[in-house]
Amino acid sequence: MIVNRVDLRRIDPDIGKRKRAARRIPGPLHIIKYKMEYQKLNINAMPLNKWQIFSWDNFVLVESIFHQEDKTCKGTLSIRTKNNYELVNQINLDYQYTSQFFDRIFTANKDKQTITEINLETLTTKQSNSTKLPVFFWEKATCYHNLENYTYEVLDAENRILNSYKIEYPLGFKCCDNGVLLWNNNQKENNWIECRDPITNKINWKINLDWKFVRIELFQNVIVIEYHSFEKFRTDKRYGGERDWYNPNRFTMAFSTFNGDQIWKHKFVFSQIDKENQVVFGGDNSIYEVDLKSGELLNQVRVNPEYYLGYCPHFKDSSGYYYTLHNGKFGKVNKHNGIIEWEFDLIDKLGAKRKITDWNLLSNGSLIIKAMPNHKNGDITCIFNPKENINYSKIER
Repeated sequence: MIVNRVDLRRIDPDIGKRKRAARRIPGPLHIIKYKMEYQKLNINAMPLNKWQIFSWDNFVLVESIFHQEDKTCKGTLSIRTKNNYELVNQINLDYQYTSQFFDRIFTANKDKQTITEINLETLTTKQSNSTKLPVFFWEKATCYHNLENYTYEVLDAENRILNSYKIEYPLGFKCCDNGVLLWNNNQKENNWIECRDPITNKINWKINLDWKFVRIELFQNVIVIEYHSFEKFRTDKRYGGERDWYNPNRFTMAFSTFNGDQIWKHKFVFSQIDKENQVVFGGDNSIYEVDLKSGELLNQVRVNPEYYLGYCPHFKDSSGYYYTLHNGKFGKVNKHNGIIEWEFDLIDKLGAKRKITDWNLLSNGSLIIKAMPNHKNGDITCIFNPKENINYSKIER
């Protein structure tokens, strides 16, 4: 039997007490007993193709161990079933860097100056002598990461360098179907995103933003950003009339990579892009589901009970949304009425509460859960079945 200590003020209905508990003010303790069931895996990697949009029959995982003495990774690339995570096949790897594409993976060993291409369907490999790792393919050019000088280089079919980019903070870099994306978001004002032609390096389009964006994601030729607008002015006695730099209006905005046009804008902070269903999620005490391409609000549901720090939805199935909370809990809420179906802490075998960093839904209804690494009780990646543990679901606010 496993014992876990929980501060009672974390579940007190008084919000002031909950906030004081969040700041870890000592308080009375209560004993809660757990005997959770989960299958601990001997791997800690999560699938590279965890979204079903990558339509392989199985999951692909790269499990590696970093060796400090020679700065290399040695591990395996394995194939596991999407239903119950059973091992199908695996090959050994010796590498320092990887890049992933729809049907293949490239690994690079800088010391040996080799690039290995792995076909994900057949697990056959092809090796070449190079220190340039492919990161994106266009019809007439390819972008490589040069591991000698750590620049991104665009080469033509004859391996002639067309353009190169040395990316240093605060400059950001990604490749898309329409070219090279560059951006700057270092300041609270006057930030930008631009797209350059990969061959000519001419600017195809540029987005000038009055204020700051703090996150940027790219999927299916749609750029999604979390945008902070500092248009409000303070009204307090001492600083009244000055711009409020501490409480921005927060939005989620989407732009097309084809022309830089704004596609949509919503007044919530996005938590995740569900790539399988091509929707964007946001959450506070409601959960918002927005179509990635059109911006249409597909669903908005108020969660019962509320949580003062809000809900963070990650993905969905046909009946509900899977979320995490700031305090480390994870759960599922009914997408139609907002009622929580179950909610858990992940408790390890020594009774410690573990915060999850990544998770994924299997087709049999179980979850693959990865806990935050480097814990004194060891790393955990496990298969967790909510139905088998439903008696340990505790919804405490």
